[in-house]
Amino acid sequence: MLSGGHTEAMVIPHIRYKDKTLVYMADLIPSSAHVPVPYVMGYDIRPLVTMEEKKKFLEYACKQNYLLFFEHDPVVECCSLQMTERGVRVEKTMRLEEIV
Repeated sequence: MLSGGHTEAMVIPHIRYKDKTLVYMADLIPSSAHVPVPYVMGYDIRPLVTMEEKKKFLEYACKQNYLLFFEHDPVVECCSLQMTERGVRVEKTMRLEEIV
């Protein structure tokens, strides 16, 4: 997947492993705290595009039961998602070694 809000063409790899899809979030969603759509990096080149891309991606990722892997989160390595009345949110956090 390519994302154009943070930089011109940031790659968001989707890794299929066994029966799961792990998505390396790079700077689109750098930490679990950035899952809510309005929380974007302060230096995104097009923050409104980032928000639009995040919303579409998170809704799809939630439906597909994707697991997210965060590059910059000092505590949470990975998470599953759930749909709430306030949008997509973190459901369960886990370590990468629990997945593989």
